Amino acid sequence: MAIADRNVLFEKTNHYGFASHYLGVRITKEGRRFLIKDALLWRVIEETGTSLGHAVVFDNWEFI
Repeated sequence: MAIADRNVLFEKTNHYGFASHYLGVRITKEGRRFLIKDALLWRVIEETGTSLGHAVVFDNWEFI
């Protein structure tokens, strides 16, 4: 995912609170790269409204 695409994704998430159909490459703690597909990304917010960051859930992935 290009930086511009990633920025659009986070802008969408910040505006709507979530973004679906997220696709991205991640690295395991052992250093293996894997692709996550069709993930759901959302903002994590405290009851006070303070943003804690983002979280993602996925069940479709493959090593690359």
